[in-house]
Amino acid sequence: MTKTCEKETISKLCDALSGISEATVTQAYDFSNERSPIMIVVAVDSVEKPHIGLDDYILNASILVDSLITEDLTASSLYKVKNDIDKVCADTEALFPTFTSVFGELPVVGFYQSADDEISSDGTSLMAKKHLKVIISY
Repeated sequence: MTKTCEKETISKLCDALSGISEATVTQAYDFSNERSPIMIVVAVDSVEKPHIGLDDYILNASILVDSLITEDLTASSLYKVKNDIDKVCADTEALFPTFTSVFGELPVVGFYQSADDEISSDGTSLMAKKHLKVIISY
């Protein structure tokens, strides 16, 4: 698996999330110091090779929603964006067995949401993180 494939997967996820109007969607490797009140940052955290000798991979991806506390005192925007992301992910998961409408020509054979979403704060931002597994088999 090449970095190009990882970047293409992230790009496709960003495209799927781009309809969420309340937030700016960005890829982790393109992240800059510029920020908007609510940002969605998509990343591949790690890659697993589950079967030695086969050309398949599990991309452990994450979607981070970062909301400035000063712009979102009650966290209502954070939760609305998080719910919109949950819907996009559920709609993508429901496409099984073919994911071409989201991932195009990438050979995605599995897409799963993890149940361990995280919500935290660092004092200036509220953050919600969703974990995903994207399975690719060539």
